[in-house]
Amino acid sequence: MAKYKLNFSKLNSNSDIDVIEFTSASRRASFIADRVVGVKPDRVFTLIVSYSKTNDSEIDVYIFDNYSCVQDVVKSKWIDFFLFEWESYEEAYKNALDLREPNPLCYT
Repeated sequence: MAKYKLNFSKLNSNSDIDVIEFTSASRRASFIADRVVGVKPDRVFTLIVSYSKTNDSEIDVYIFDNYSCVQDVVKSKWIDFFLFEWESYEEAYKNALDLREPNPLCYT
């Protein structure tokens, strides 16, 4: 039974976010590594890790262009990950702000 999910949005995708299920955290980490390391030309990624099914504030948002920045995070056993692919840091930061806007620390 697959229990490790990756909600993935490819660059310039007009379709719904793909939900990919994995049987282990390491398989999900390998998929993310292959996607980040193997994409050319360079891309920027937003990774959202959800720690709770019931509270939207229990997320961490990472913006990166190098897999080594998040390799320890993606190997974790948290159930839901969201990975978005962008052409620039500007787009990735806008996405991150949109995700964290309900948080009172967003604009301070």
